[in-house]
Amino acid sequence: MLPPIQCCVRSLSTALALTLAACAGPAPEREPIDVTSALARLDELASAPSDTPAPAPFDLADGVSIDEAVSFAVARHPALTAARAQLGVSQALVVEAGLWPDPTIAWNAVDWLVGGTTNDVLTGFSINWNNPRPGERKARIAQAQAEEQVARAEVLEAEWRLVRDVEAAWMAAAELGARLELAKRRIDAARETEQFLDQARSLGAATELDTASARVDRTELELEAWEVAAQYHDALDALARRMGLTPRGALALQDVARFESRTTSLGAVLDEQRLAARPDVALALALYEVAERELAVAATLRGIAVSYVGSALGVTIPWGSRWGEATLATALARRTAAARAFDAACHEARAEIEAARGAAGRSRDVAQAASERFEPLAERLLALAREARAARSAPADELLAAQRRALAALDLVVRARWTAQRAARQFENALAFRASATQGNER
Repeated sequence: MLPPIQCCVRSLSTALALTLAACAGPAPEREPIDVTSALARLDELASAPSDTPAPAPFDLADGVSIDEAVSFAVARHPALTAARAQLGVSQALVVEAGLWPDPTIAWNAVDWLVGGTTNDVLTGFSINWNNPRPGERKARIAQAQAEEQVARAEVLEAEWRLVRDVEAAWMAAAELGARLELAKRRIDAARETEQFLDQARSLGAATELDTASARVDRTELELEAWEVAAQYHDALDALARRMGLTPRGALALQDVARFESRTTSLGAVLDEQRLAARPDVALALALYEVAERELAVAATLRGIAVSYVGSALGVTIPWGSRWGEATLATALARRTAAARAFDAACHEARAEIEAARGAAGRSRDVAQAASERFEPLAERLLALAREARAARSAPADELLAAQRRALAALDLVVRARWTAQRAARQFENALAFRASATQGNER
């Protein structure tokens, strides 16, 4: 049987432990997730009214312009909402980094081992506390803040890359839409020629070989149009997916002609401010700042740590860690690596911008030549084919060849124009982060 004082000590210890445990509060409740609830949240995100500032509201049902597609994707894409949710973790880690170590409060009750009896005990309170090294807490707070800036830079870069993907998908769909319209025009011309030859054959002015060739030509053009139409709808589905929507075949484009006719200045000067505005460069700089803060933390680990153990004062001497020199050397190496990674990011950004500038200029020259020199010739050839068909002044095979060649030339003109617009937009995105994509970062 325990002595009365030991029973009292055990009761007090148990009561103190229960009291401290109650101060912690209840544990958060579980929040189970499954595929059904995830799909419901995604549908709600895609259909909810947007609180993102915009020049004017838009409706997906009547088609989306390239700017509307970007605005929608940046505000609602699930990958970006998940990335922004991670910012809350980074902010919480800043608070956590500034916390002091928890003290340990103890009630000692032990037998008096020297010159006593089994009924003699030593009782009393004690406190144990491992105090951070001088400057360590502030250094860890600065490190956590730097890591928070990295998280923000990662979100910004994710937005930037999503903008580029959405715009590329929109332009691919728009180009295919323009080619599909031209394919329909080619079919109409082939159908008119086929009808003309049917009439000519009934009058004895054309042979069955002529009408059969015209029919094969028209059928071939229809098959090509079906292929382009399939590619067009695939491109619309790809655009919907990049916008954060489920492809359901209901998406359409608008303001295509306005975008196709736009002009882009390629003479912007690449300076330090424009280079620093690129999210990938800003991310590399944020990572370097983290390495700087890690180095500051490592420097504090070379100091002596003071701790309180009961009524005694303890000192931790970093002798086994060689006074923190190995940790400091590692941090220095990481900082050097981060600095070289920043240099590489600046090089890649500058090289991409200048390469995009050159590509945009060359493709613009090709598109200009196609529009000013090639397109008028193709239109003229198509008009001559119509005139010859109406006057019945040319053989059927020559009509079919001239018609097909003229419309194929117009298809090349469409491709050249959209190649130029795509290259121009790639230059704009390479040069600086476009304002339309910054809206989601404020959410």
